Amino acid sequence: MECRESLRLNPDEGDIASFLIGDDLLLNRLDDAKAVYEQGRARKLQNGFPDSIMYSLAFAEGDATRMQQYFDASMGKPGIEDILLTMRSDVESYYGRLGKAREFRNGPRNRPEKTAPRKRPHFGRPTPHCTRLSSVMPLRRRGRLKPPCH
Repeated sequence: MECRESLRLNPDEGDIASFLIGDDLLLNRLDDAKAVYEQGRARKLQNGFPDSIMYSLAFAEGDATRMQQYFDASMGKPGIEDILLTMRSDVESYYGRLGKAREFRNGPRNRPEKTAPRKRPHFGRPTPHCTRLSSVMPLRRRGRLKPPCH
């Protein structure tokens, strides 16, 4: 409630919109999350995190096309690209495609030194960047969500 009021008072703050989208997703308010995202896009808010949060929403809904769109939109954005690569790796691990998961975990080979990939992938343990994605996985296990068609 406070986050929604903060966004009403500061409609040009992309960070607030990101938090509200994430909160709506965690509370299983998928339509509200989509509405906040679309409003932010219409206002051209400058924050890359909504694409990573919307990637989680698309995963929760089993929408592989939208997942790919959010993934593609985040490539090349410093800091955001790493988050999406980690999330994509987590999705591939979720479906048992560990080879593909390692590819995404390691990311592009031509990265600058300071954003080099981790030396050891850690499948099965959540990373700081995928806590929101992990939160929607229990919904899938209860049969409420259909898997995306990758």
